[in-house]
Amino acid sequence: MSLEELASSNMWEIAAIVELLEKKGLCTEQDLYHIIGYLRR
Repeated sequence: MSLEELASSNMWEIAAIVELLEKKGLCTEQDLYHIIGYLRR
């Protein structure tokens, strides 16, 4: 598996997890943006 394929696969897995969290009402899109911003610092 190439690095590009690995990155793409990882992106889709994360997107699916985020979608599930939002559908279950465990977090909002704004919560996720806040967490991502925090982790980038």
